[in-house]
Amino acid sequence: MKRCLVDPKQQFAYAVFQQLNKIAVQLHFKHVEVIGREHIPADTPFLLVANHISRWDGLILQQVIDRPTNWMVSPNELRGLQGLVLRSMGAFPASPCYNLLDFAVSCAAKGQGIVIFPEGNTFGDGTTHPFKNGAARLALHCVSAGLPLKVVPAALSYAGQKIARVIVSQAVDMDFYLKQYAQQCNMGIRSFSVRLHREVCYLRWILKESGDSDLLFTGRPLKSWVPRTDKVALGRSQNSTFTLATKDLKKDGETMGKLATCFVEASHGSS
Repeated sequence: MKRCLVDPKQQFAYAVFQQLNKIAVQLHFKHVEVIGREHIPADTPFLLVANHISRWDGLILQQVIDRPTNWMVSPNELRGLQGLVLRSMGAFPASPCYNLLDFAVSCAAKGQGIVIFPEGNTFGDGTTHPFKNGAARLALHCVSAGLPLKVVPAALSYAGQKIARVIVSQAVDMDFYLKQYAQQCNMGIRSFSVRLHREVCYLRWILKESGDSDLLFTGRPLKSWVPRTDKVALGRSQNSTFTLATKDLKKDGETMGKLATCFVEASHGSS
């Protein structure tokens, strides 16, 4: 039987370490540029997903969010004194030994936020690695339970050692993925996970990081789990490298709409 998680945050410790966090960021970085901070809900539940390229990512995002939030971390990070500090700031283990779905529901029911780095580790090779399905699973489970959870993609980038940049997108429209989730659970989860991955890749491209350009502008073959309908987000075309289904994009928000424009321009340029 899976163990239950309780909210690990401590109000006094959180206040202290939040101030220490701000001081550490201010001392280490000359400038922290934030785009789209207004897309993070101020008092309603949210799930923020982001790429993970540095140990500073969590500290930077904590300063950007600036309210008590829950952080999914590796169980190894919760050992010793470091573990005590992280737990007091809201960290909880990404372990199958715990009932993470119920914990996410309880956090969302209290109006709290959750931050997940779906790559599962830090990667310094300049690319955004494929997302694990946990973030998508938690989001779809919470929203299916009737909670007003917003899923917000974000991306981080560093210029040298002293400049940090963060961009936050508007919340992703989940209607299509919720229908998939209701009809075929695993398909909905995987589709939404891939969507979140592409959102973050595109945000990194806006920050002028080119590591994900091959994924964004050349595409990859469709997987067997992708539904063959007119709402497929990505498809293949004989006349262009790839195409996007406009019916789905109309519902999927401004971010993917901008990406679709870039795709069309790239296709016309190659024809």
